[in-house]
Amino acid sequence: MGTFVASGSLVLGQSTAAREMADSAYALVDRDAALAKEVALKAISMAKLASDRGSEHDGLNALRYAHFLSGEYSACLERSMEALNLARGMGSERAMGDDHGWIATVLMETGRQTEAYAHAQQAMVHMRLSKDSTAIANGLCDMSNAIRTAGKEQEAMVVLREAISIYVAIGDPSGEAFANGLLGNLLVERKQWSDAWPFLNKAYRHTSEHGTDLEKAWLERDLATSALNMGRTADAKRYLADAENRLNKLNALREMPEVQRVRMELLQREGDLVGALGTARSLMRMKDSLNKADLTERLAQALTGADVLAVQEQLGALSVEQRLAEQRINEADVRIGRWRMAGVGASVLLLIILVLHLGLVRKHRSVRVELERTADQLEELRGHRIPRAGELPV
Repeated sequence: MGTFVASGSLVLGQSTAAREMADSAYALVDRDAALAKEVALKAISMAKLASDRGSEHDGLNALRYAHFLSGEYSACLERSMEALNLARGMGSERAMGDDHGWIATVLMETGRQTEAYAHAQQAMVHMRLSKDSTAIANGLCDMSNAIRTAGKEQEAMVVLREAISIYVAIGDPSGEAFANGLLGNLLVERKQWSDAWPFLNKAYRHTSEHGTDLEKAWLERDLATSALNMGRTADAKRYLADAENRLNKLNALREMPEVQRVRMELLQREGDLVGALGTARSLMRMKDSLNKADLTERLAQALTGADVLAVQEQLGALSVEQRLAEQRINEADVRIGRWRMAGVGASVLLLIILVLHLGLVRKHRSVRVELERTADQLEELRGHRIPRAGELPV
């Protein structure tokens, strides 16, 4: 009897430790994704030893979040599928809804919108079955992203307003801030700056005190964009500087291009064309590097010859854009010659345009070169790809 009690206490202790470790891993994600992965893996291992499926699911949730922020979409999807199978075993409608939502998010990031929409719908089914108001509102936010990616922006706004009303009714300020931020971002994308402003400010008031640094940076980027286009230059400068500082500390390279584009526009509007040119060059190098990483990720997802042909077709379309870009560069050269006598400012402005066009050409060339270099390794990479349609659990 004493041995049984001791054994039970050990398992309980492992379960508690696993749950706490999973929580710690999630809290670490936006500060140190690599460390968060290590802690999450330990939490998962410990939870398995304790046969604690709930803590194991929590560990997988932290791990997939870290993979997602690192741009490791195939790993994120694999962990989400693993979590979904675990949630099915637990019979947790809410967990299944969360997992389908994550699968939808990753599929959207990898350009598989039709499948993403199907998983977002499935997420909503599970969330509504859970009869959990918070879960339903969370599912509506996931659904809004899928609808938005499908080009149905008005429908996405209706869904987000429903989510906000639920968060308000249940007194969930974090959820309300999240949904307000999504709605504000959608309005920014539609260039409805003044409409976006109140939603972004509502979101920021809460997030600035309770959100993660990454969530703060997202809102600061959108606030800077809106402020700049509303003529509130001082506000734009402040929010933009805050976003840049946070992303630099996080080393969030994938988030930087959008912020740098706002910086370039701000410098242009202030007449600092030399500074804008420097930012344009930095943006070009950043995008070039990320495009190479994205190509490797896409090749790692390939499984059949049809997949390879699809990538090649995409590259063929890119080569058409490349020729058009080269034509624009030639036209820009002519303009620079014509405007040279008009003053240095005009020439620098045209030079910025030229650099951006060159960046487009360099991007496509680098993609083609990387494809050729990695084609011979495709067979090895096929074992680590994102599953195709029909392989995903729905």
